[in-house]
Amino acid sequence: MDNIFTGVTGMLPSEYRLYLESMMPSMNEVPIGDDYFNDEMKNQMKDAVLSNIINFDADSEGLIDEFDYSTRNNPRGTNDPDSLTGFNQLFNTLGSYNYEIVPNSQEQGGGNLKITDRYDWNPNYTNQGYVSSGGTDVTRPMLLSQLYRQFNPKTRDIANTLEMIGNRFGHKQSEGKGRDVSIDIPLSSQEILNAGFPQSKTTNEAEVDYGGTNRSYDSKGSYGGGEDFGSPFKPKPSGPAGGMSYQRFINRAQGGLVSINTLTRKI
Repeated sequence: MDNIFTGVTGMLPSEYRLYLESMMPSMNEVPIGDDYFNDEMKNQMKDAVLSNIINFDADSEGLIDEFDYSTRNNPRGTNDPDSLTGFNQLFNTLGSYNYEIVPNSQEQGGGNLKITDRYDWNPNYTNQGYVSSGGTDVTRPMLLSQLYRQFNPKTRDIANTLEMIGNRFGHKQSEGKGRDVSIDIPLSSQEILNAGFPQSKTTNEAEVDYGGTNRSYDSKGSYGGGEDFGSPFKPKPSGPAGGMSYQRFINRAQGGLVSINTLTRKI
């Protein structure tokens, strides 16, 4: 029976497939890999990680949470008003996730984006649904109360209802159950460059677009009047969060072996 059910779920979009599989005892501890994520989802992960590193001076190894989903290329962040839950496919599937960028020996200046996570149901619920702290696993009375509220359009909450069903019948963190997520996504040197200069093809063109090389370069590594190199997120010539200087930005965003090594802080 499980084989038949697995065959059916395999035809579903990732978020529904993983959701249903999380309630199948036979799928406990079965690794989640590349085949669960389409190109659009992988591109969104690359965008979020590179944006976080280059524009906000994050480390090459860290966490992408719901706030990091919002980028220049994805201003909606986690939201998708056309979906059943109101969240986009990647957030429905993965939520927050861990990342690490390592150099790729096969391409000078390229890298590999490693995504890891644990797909399980945390004990973060009350009678009203998900809470960030102070919750428990969903009990039968809690779930029945939530289901009853769905008959009233004013208190209907599909996302919380699906989560509570998942926690009630799925692989619970409190019981040590769940599935490990591990994905490797190639990053080209051009993708790293484009993340730093989304409107330019070369570093020289980017210099002109964001202030030009004819402005004075001071000892602090900034162009003109101590201002930092302009972030694509902000009107020129404001600096990105963290005050990254022009030269440091160049070192971390331009193509080539130095850029990926500096990006990953390997040198």
